[in-house]
Amino acid sequence: MTPTDRRDSIEPATVVLVSESPDMRQRTREGLADGCPIDLHVVAADEALAFLDRRDPFADAPLASLVLLDVRGRVDEIGFLEATADEPSLGRIPVLVLGESPADRPSSDADPEGTGLDVGQYYDRYANAYVPVPPDRDAFADVMDRIARFWVSTARLPNRNDRRR
Repeated sequence: MTPTDRRDSIEPATVVLVSESPDMRQRTREGLADGCPIDLHVVAADEALAFLDRRDPFADAPLASLVLLDVRGRVDEIGFLEATADEPSLGRIPVLVLGESPADRPSSDADPEGTGLDVGQYYDRYANAYVPVPPDRDAFADVMDRIARFWVSTARLPNRNDRRR
């Protein structure tokens, strides 16, 4: 273990997945299950801001250290990003946008990479990363492992005690 590795931190990182997809919820739970101390909370899009801001009925919710925002469903991702950026207590929490992989969309002359969106729109609203979600379960598990290794084991996150055991 390196000095910057936080896998043996006393307190797990509280990760919040905002998703409407039962499949995404299950795959994320499976992908984050190994290795890093993570306390995963899954919330629907319409509950996400109340959960993060600890408003009723989530007054006892833990403080989030990282948000995974699944934008492949019925989520007002732009509204969510703007609301979190505008609120100082929420704006410091890293938000990773989980979106479509270029392989999931056909390309066109106007969109040669086939993404179907302007990834910059998420960064313009203070997302910390746009992560394409691979359809393959094993590849998805690998992506979740990489997210955990960097964001939980390596990076220092807000709202997390990094004291060691």
